[in-house]
Amino acid sequence: MTQPLQRLLYQANGWWALAPGLELTEMSYRASGWSAPRRLIVVRQSIKRREASGKTLSLFADDPDIQGWRYSALVTSLELPMVEVWRSYRGRAASTASRN
Repeated sequence: MTQPLQRLLYQANGWWALAPGLELTEMSYRASGWSAPRRLIVVRQSIKRREASGKTLSLFADDPDIQGWRYSALVTSLELPMVEVWRSYRGRAASTASRN
């Protein structure tokens, strides 16, 4: 979770609740060095969920709206609905499972 990505996630809106404490949104993101923006599926899970993977947004650790969530991001070229992308990748995207 680079600082520019954390800033983008901090401003994210349009969260869709898949289950209590599990929400998804999507956005376009262009990282430094990328020739074009890419589709980003963002997952946030309440830290109260036992299986909550992801990272906290360390840049905004003092914000009470951020403190209770862990964030993961999937970069994809798939044109499936965001929930289907998440379901497809969740069991094999080990890089999103690291904890802070």
